[in-house]
Amino acid sequence: MPPTVLSIGFVQRGRMKKGRLIRVVKPFGNTRGVGYIVALSDPARATARVREQAAALEDKVEDVCGVSGALIQWLNVPPGDFVCLDPKIYGASRHH
Repeated sequence: MPPTVLSIGFVQRGRMKKGRLIRVVKPFGNTRGVGYIVALSDPARATARVREQAAALEDKVEDVCGVSGALIQWLNVPPGDFVCLDPKIYGASRHH
């Protein structure tokens, strides 16, 4: 049985696209960092997307691991977009 498409762009060749968990760590302050779920499967592209939109020049931005397509769909993250896992620290949780 083919998968159900819940959102255009998340199903490719019968499988859900995966995303990445990216962590941003400030040089001072919160040493645990803040995580972002990015709806891009390529680690370099996902890291660059967060670096451009949510990190300061001095921040360390690193790829932590892959995340499932099911999580991307559950969080309703559009392709190429991301959500902050701790919006109270960084303001709005969704970036376009």
